[in-house]
Amino acid sequence: MGYSATEINAGNAWGSISIQERLKQRKKGKSFHPTKKEFDWGSVKSFVKTLMSVSVMVFLTLVLCYGAFQSYRFVTESDYFSISKVTFSGQNILSGEKLEEILGPIGGKSIFIQDMKILEKNLAAHPWIESASVTRRLPDTLYINVVERTPYARIQLDEIYLLDNFGILLDRAGPEYLRLPLITGVKTDQVQPGENAATKDIIRALQTMHYLNRLDFFLDDPFSVVHIKNNYRLTFTSDNRGIKVHMTVDTIDEGFKNLKIILNAIEAKEDEVERIDLSFKDKVVIKKAHTS
Repeated sequence: MGYSATEINAGNAWGSISIQERLKQRKKGKSFHPTKKEFDWGSVKSFVKTLMSVSVMVFLTLVLCYGAFQSYRFVTESDYFSISKVTFSGQNILSGEKLEEILGPIGGKSIFIQDMKILEKNLAAHPWIESASVTRRLPDTLYINVVERTPYARIQLDEIYLLDNFGILLDRAGPEYLRLPLITGVKTDQVQPGENAATKDIIRALQTMHYLNRLDFFLDDPFSVVHIKNNYRLTFTSDNRGIKVHMTVDTIDEGFKNLKIILNAIEAKEDEVERIDLSFKDKVVIKKAHTS
């Protein structure tokens, strides 16, 4: 089979171009095989570098987590930080044993795990405690400061109880509190220690007693008992001579003014007074004591 001159020239041209192209590719560092790709070492190096960086970060993270876990175990389980001592301050009525009883079992627990706010709340729930603060003193001590309520008056309910100056019912009154004012005749729902037992009438009665005892006429014979009848009529009784002063809650201010006027008039005959009734409007009734 023969080829024409044109076909041979075309073939030579093609072959010539193919060789030239191959030479150009070889000079550029490329394979002269058009279907074969060169291996990319730069991508491999970049991948390995990234993988090593991620591995180092993961390793460090695991080390930090392990260290944190071991530290947590140390401060929460080590006997070094276990509560072994509790110190109290500020208390006068409640003993340290009583305060420990209120706190409950806390010895042996980690000082970092124990919730200070819960301890403060438990202490403040006691009727005698107005407030409490709990702080840590490393490594093993709790310091607790309490502010106790101060007994201000006594109140007759089913038994005689103590009230503080905010009207909070404290506890049954012992003989050491006989000097405190006594409120009787109170009609109120059953009140538990720690709850407010002071009505508006009780507060007004105690205030009035305070002002009565500042009058010269009663300096040597102060009032210590007030009886509240039907939640409006107040009867104050003095300690020594047993003088009774009657007032009503609604007319206390007017009655007190009238009382000062009357006392100036009867000052010379004070021993003869048995009862002063200021519960009437625009009227004062004085009953003299019987003398032999």
